[in-house]
Amino acid sequence: MSQDEVSETNTDSLITTDVQSESTDQTTETSKAETIVATESLDVYYDNDQAIDNVSMEIPTNKVTALIGPSGCGKSTFLRCLNRMNDLIDIARVDGVVTLDGTNIYNDDVDPVALRRKVGMVFQEPNPFPKSIYDNVGYGLKVQGKKVTDERIEEALRGAALWDEIHDRLDQSGLELSGGQQQRLCIARAIAPDPEILLMDEPTSALDPIAASKIENLIDELVEEYTVIIVTHNMQQAARISDKTAVFLTGGKLVEYDNTSKIFEDPEHERVEDYITGKFGWTRQRILMDNQRSQIKTHVLSTRRQPPAPQFNERLSQLGNERGQNRKRNGGVADGSTTDTETYPPIGEHVFSASLSLPILSE
Repeated sequence: MSQDEVSETNTDSLITTDVQSESTDQTTETSKAETIVATESLDVYYDNDQAIDNVSMEIPTNKVTALIGPSGCGKSTFLRCLNRMNDLIDIARVDGVVTLDGTNIYNDDVDPVALRRKVGMVFQEPNPFPKSIYDNVGYGLKVQGKKVTDERIEEALRGAALWDEIHDRLDQSGLELSGGQQQRLCIARAIAPDPEILLMDEPTSALDPIAASKIENLIDELVEEYTVIIVTHNMQQAARISDKTAVFLTGGKLVEYDNTSKIFEDPEHERVEDYITGKFGWTRQRILMDNQRSQIKTHVLSTRRQPPAPQFNERLSQLGNERGQNRKRNGGVADGSTTDTETYPPIGEHVFSASLSLPILSE
């Protein structure tokens, strides 16, 4: 075995220490084989603000798990717990247990750098370095102490479905690629060290629909070798690509976690159904506003097609007489106001908008 191979083996072993289980029955062993990441009573605080509240869940291996929920509900914070990225935030505090292959990654003897060899991450905005395409992918290997070879570069680029597009210009700057290509380059950089898990924090939110579709197709391929955990605000995307879906709502609480088909077709909680169908938070307000606009527009157009009802004209005439009497009582100014008009024009289609401010008359 070469020195490079020995070095890689040693660094990887930093997070593969065996953990003794209290139970050794067959059910437990089967559960371990199917679950790659698990959290138990996970709480995360930023100073005194709680971002994650008592979250316990098991994430299966070689599946796509989607984390959905409104902005600020703790999805990205939870994602960063899985490779200890929150360690880089001074005011962050993590309580509870997070296990990878049965090992608590928050144990004192776990090296966060070694952990991130096992758990790669792709961020919301493509962030290639101002280096060549080759060096961008190679950087992911270098910082993790792995040897950079042409074979590994090609393997990573093929894994990110990018090799056929750029194999003849590997010396070109990664910054010269399109947005979608840059994101796939970042994916290649993340999978080059051969992690077990790939975390994706809204990887398509900054991309056009065509580029986003390529990333989704790529995720379908990646899940054959990696476990993918993705944060997304796109309900359709979560439904298309994920096997399991976790719904976080306000307060950093995990409200529901189940198979994606169950979440979208028959959720257990009404709040989850409200969120998925657009009846939660700002989305609901926007729908209500759109409905109100539609109702007003329909009402106006339907009334313009027919003359005002007789009782409507009668009521307007009555209002005019009352205002005239008020004018006399107030010294020539109706209702005590400082301005008024001398005449009341006939009501017709061209002045229908005035009726929006008048009382609705029942027939």
